[in-house]
Amino acid sequence: MTITAPRLDPRLSRTSIISALVLVASVSAILGLTAVAIGPNTAQAAFLSIMLLLSPVRAAQSSTRGAAALLAVLVAIGGFLLGPLGLNAVLAGVVLVSIAQAFFRLGDVATMTRAPVNLLAFAGLATTGAELWQVVLGTVVGAAFTLVLARLLPPSETPPTVGSLRDRLDDGIALAIGAVLIVVLAEWADFPFAGWALLSLCMIVTVGGDARTARSVERVVGTILGAVLATLVSFTPAPWPLVVALLCGVLAVAYLRQGTYAMFAMFLTPAVLLTSTTDLTAVQLGIGRIEAVLAAAVIAMAVTTIVRALQRRRSAAARDDARGDGL
Repeated sequence: MTITAPRLDPRLSRTSIISALVLVASVSAILGLTAVAIGPNTAQAAFLSIMLLLSPVRAAQSSTRGAAALLAVLVAIGGFLLGPLGLNAVLAGVVLVSIAQAFFRLGDVATMTRAPVNLLAFAGLATTGAELWQVVLGTVVGAAFTLVLARLLPPSETPPTVGSLRDRLDDGIALAIGAVLIVVLAEWADFPFAGWALLSLCMIVTVGGDARTARSVERVVGTILGAVLATLVSFTPAPWPLVVALLCGVLAVAYLRQGTYAMFAMFLTPAVLLTSTTDLTAVQLGIGRIEAVLAAAVIAMAVTTIVRALQRRRSAAARDDARGDGL
């Protein structure tokens, strides 16, 4: 296994910057209007559905985009209904959505791996006094926004899906195992950043198995650099932390659209840390973020290694059977 240095290329194209500004502004506008007109719970549901659907709506086929939007609504409803039933029910839902998302892929990139994160978030929302109609309405608003956005953007060529259905289901199983491990271990260790760890896991296993080592390194290195930046900025007087957080959010989106993942992780981290509401200090928050990402990277590589070993064994057995039939 070869580990390459993460690509920390600060260059950005004008197209990436403009696209990021338009996307951030439009998402902020729709969420702000939703929060004012309906309420914060509905706006949060809309935000979660937008985050889940930004990748799959790039598919050229309208049927695929529609199916992804339907799954987003089902994940929201399922998470909200399972939340009050306890940890075991939520874990069952995590496994189910991890398998379901395996059917949504562009080339070798899984586009709905964030589904377990959304399910966990909606399960938590059920304990805050939110109502089901708010969750459904917010998710529909977010799904409608992303579907309209997909129609306005230039059509993209959908690359052929890589891997057999069985291989994709294997990846879904790997995601399910990793997600369950993170939730259970966080519950056992009373670790408050399970959501961050789960999101990092999902972002790592988004790419094909051969690219996950590089993605893990980029996520970890970018997070460490971003945590250091966020800690330094946190000591500046207001409103500079908020200004830097907004700027980092735009830059994170721009680098993600350009495909420079380490830079994306580096700027995403302060955008998250500087806007987090918590009693923890900036240093404690940064360390927690790094711990969450490290744990996710280790678990992602472990489950990937196990699944790939099982796939190789299955392929070897199939070749042996084929040779036997030929005798």
